[in-house]
Amino acid sequence: GAIAPHAGDSSVSLVITPTAPGPSIVLPSGLQMAGNVYRFTAIYRPSGDPLTRLRQDAQLVLAYPLRSHTLAFRHTLLSSPDGRSFTAVTSTDSIAQQLVQGNVQELGYFAVGQSSTGTPTPSGSVGHVLFSVLLWALLGLIVVAFLLTELRRRRNRNRSRASRPPRRPPPPKRDRGRRLDPWE
Repeated sequence: GAIAPHAGDSSVSLVITPTAPGPSIVLPSGLQMAGNVYRFTAIYRPSGDPLTRLRQDAQLVLAYPLRSHTLAFRHTLLSSPDGRSFTAVTSTDSIAQQLVQGNVQELGYFAVGQSSTGTPTPSGSVGHVLFSVLLWALLGLIVVAFLLTELRRRRNRNRSRASRPPRRPPPPKRDRGRRLDPWE
């Protein structure tokens, strides 16, 4: 529902073009570019009319490169209509996955900006990182506990099988004048 119907057209062609950031880009204060700039363009088919504005918000997710001390940076989704002057979009930074996501209503140029100081912003990102690390550690402990329990269960099952007397084969079926089916 993000793309409005267009008379006579049955589809939309979306093109995403990655480019290197230009030397004359303007970023919000305190941010530097992290990775490529992506240009999103769309045209209606078969008319070829351009689509620039979406009917409702669309969620945009961009990945950013892993750099040393990535945890020390705060990442933000950036948007620009012309590829030169970028503004910050309200976004969520998923440091563990190296993704930033936000809602957009227009197509154009998008990029990931990161804090230029290399120190966490006061928005609680240190707490977020600590929470993420503790959550992953807890998940790891649960997996290890499950694996140890499963190994112990299998070892006990194998011991109980070894202590049982061997099974006797079932008595052979008697042939009562009929042909035996080898698949039976």
